[in-house]
Amino acid sequence: MSVSQPPEPLDSAAPPVPPAPPEPEPDAKRYPWLGNADLKRPEASESLSARFPPPPSYERVQVAEGSFGAWLRDLPLSPPGTPVVNYKGEELVSGSDQYLGAVVAIDVGANDLQTSTDVLLRLDAEWRFSTGRPLDYRAATGLSMPFDRWLRGDRMKPMGAAVVWIRSARPAEPSHAALRAYLDAVYTWANSTSLAAQSSVVPPAELQPGDFLMHPGKPNHAVLLLDLAKNPRGEWVALLGRALNPAQSFHVLKLGGSQAWFSVDPNAETLLTPGTDPFPWEQLRRLP
Repeated sequence: MSVSQPPEPLDSAAPPVPPAPPEPEPDAKRYPWLGNADLKRPEASESLSARFPPPPSYERVQVAEGSFGAWLRDLPLSPPGTPVVNYKGEELVSGSDQYLGAVVAIDVGANDLQTSTDVLLRLDAEWRFSTGRPLDYRAATGLSMPFDRWLRGDRMKPMGAAVVWIRSARPAEPSHAALRAYLDAVYTWANSTSLAAQSSVVPPAELQPGDFLMHPGKPNHAVLLLDLAKNPRGEWVALLGRALNPAQSFHVLKLGGSQAWFSVDPNAETLLTPGTDPFPWEQLRRLP
């Protein structure tokens, strides 16, 4: 007579998968506006690189440590579902919009100043300020507008058709509050023409994170290449950021659905983005 065997013991439960380590708190030294309590900005959540890993088979391109591209890669983002708002705090784009990838956790300002191309100056200035680099932007008239002159108490004033410096304030320490006031003055006198004059044209084959595309005429929109990745076949994808007019949240674009990485072909004539005219690759530019 056969004897039935005892049932096989059940496998012990697999050990629980440890939770992913929490995203480190955004660094207020590296992104100094986070430490300015006077600014009205959305809450900061995880970084750009954490929320948007490259698509399968793609790897992020190498960037130099301390470069603008490396700094952009870790921009602090607001929580998913955060809407795009204007400088009055009014919602312009729903947080669930199919073309909105994320809102960057940076303030818009209280006035209609930090518009599409001005946002590029804002990000460049914040990176320079956080790394101790000099800041000097150009007015539409050609006037040089260095931050150190602002700190000495000089201010830009209109004189006829020109803009001139006049000593009209007390000297100030190089704080973020001083930087933010200086930038609002820069936005007043700079425009897309002066941005084009201050930046250099880049061959599309040499594109890198931190480069941007501009419309040569009006409306004066710009789109920033926040990050780039490449696959073994040499195909490129990019994360794109922009802020349209009026002054509004700087945000990451999305193709629709869940895809935020745009295919980019430097050999094409234009780059297509939602809601704007195509950007000509011949207008690929880089700030010094």
